[in-house]
Amino acid sequence: MQFDDQGPRNRLCRRAAAIAIAAALGALSAVPMAAIVDSGPVNITIPNTLDGVYVNWLTGASGVTGAAVPGWDINPYAIGSGTLLDLFAPNGASKAIVGLVATAAAASLPVGAMIGGTSTFVQGVTSGVALRTTATHYVGIRFMNEGTGAINYGYALVRTTAPGGFPAAIVRYVYDNAGGGIVTPVLPPMLQSVVSRRVQGAAGTFDLPLSQVPTQPTTEPRLGPQPGDLTLVFTFDRPLTTASIAVTEGTGTLWASQVTGSEVLVILHNVADQFYTTVTLNNVGGVDGSTGGSASARVGMLAGDVNGSRAVTLVDVGQVNAQLAQPVTGANYLRDVDASGTLTLADKAIANTNLTHALPPP
Repeated sequence: MQFDDQGPRNRLCRRAAAIAIAAALGALSAVPMAAIVDSGPVNITIPNTLDGVYVNWLTGASGVTGAAVPGWDINPYAIGSGTLLDLFAPNGASKAIVGLVATAAAASLPVGAMIGGTSTFVQGVTSGVALRTTATHYVGIRFMNEGTGAINYGYALVRTTAPGGFPAAIVRYVYDNAGGGIVTPVLPPMLQSVVSRRVQGAAGTFDLPLSQVPTQPTTEPRLGPQPGDLTLVFTFDRPLTTASIAVTEGTGTLWASQVTGSEVLVILHNVADQFYTTVTLNNVGGVDGSTGGSASARVGMLAGDVNGSRAVTLVDVGQVNAQLAQPVTGANYLRDVDASGTLTLADKAIANTNLTHALPPP
């Protein structure tokens, strides 16, 4: 899609059409819940496109078109050359004015800010520098709750990346469904990444980045120092003090853990091959006094599945064979199936022995 001088007008026309479709679908019926509604950790990716993503705060639904998300309340998107994050909200007859707490300079709120009836809201906001840094930001929200028919106030946590804001995602949202104002608290520690770590002999330590989407788990094809070993490293956005750790899926048992700086190291024993393992962190606290952080990682264990297809096939054997006698590097470390630090016939033999092994659908 091209962006030109008529873009803003065209955007408003498209959004008006989307709002009309949502209004025609009617309001949702729901039973009011407790006053404070907290989504918990989510990962609503904001595509680096002019359409972006549409989100309904009440239902939690999201999609890349307004028509796909009836009653949508916010639309973060990319403007200009497709590299600058901006925010938009509907303003139609079917809803009260919805928007973002904003100031003349930015749409990123400080800790302790009150979001409520006396706040200034706008339909669309140019995010500017504030939402284009590498950080997690507060964005205030005001929307019509379709379940109660009342205006609700809250905030969303939006994670962005310099210099334009992307990659970006909504990682949490909180609102008061009784219509009261809400104050932005100290942010809980936020997860940045999770890796599966292996020490591969003299070649060194290699980290396999893990997907943070539970329905799209990454496959770990390498064996540990002992069969069934798994080492995970969770990295947060600040130095930590504490974390509670639990294995919530699979056969693995917690053998050791350590909180060092912004990292939580978790070592498991007895993790079964051809199964998924999920490790969950709760009560994550930061040295800045923040509390309430949480995270989870789900990984599929399948020795020899070096291409991550969730099945060991001749393709995997061929990929290992193509690297025989080569040094282990950041480009081929997954082919070192026995994690010995060398690419040998032993790695090929493991993949060959495990032919037809597979993980169940995630």
